[in-house]
Amino acid sequence: MSGMSRTVLILEDDADIRAALSALLDDAGMTVAAAAHGLAGLELLERIDTPCLIFLDWLMPVMSGREFLECLRASPRTCTVPVVVMTAGESEPPPGIAAFLRKPFGISQVHELLARYCDRGHGESPWTDA
Repeated sequence: MSGMSRTVLILEDDADIRAALSALLDDAGMTVAAAAHGLAGLELLERIDTPCLIFLDWLMPVMSGREFLECLRASPRTCTVPVVVMTAGESEPPPGIAAFLRKPFGISQVHELLARYCDRGHGESPWTDA
């Protein structure tokens, strides 16, 4: 298979945020996989194409964003996948992530991240000005 994956993984315990972000990404032509916590996210990673981007809530039950990120970075298959950490808290961004979004964040921020990490090799991005 040539080209870059169009798969995005969302890990977010708030069902409303997860649904809204999933719909936004789906409308943008992405293949979306979503889970409510890190452990479910690790299980999903076994069944999906390696994502071009992961949106990761930092504070989740069962397995936190920090624990998920440690597991992600330990795997040769996923160690280089860009991760966007999302939080409503006062956490400081962890090192080595692609971006840090404080909730609530804007649609344009999501579009910029898709253009940067998921559109390489797919022509012009529909979300950025030419």
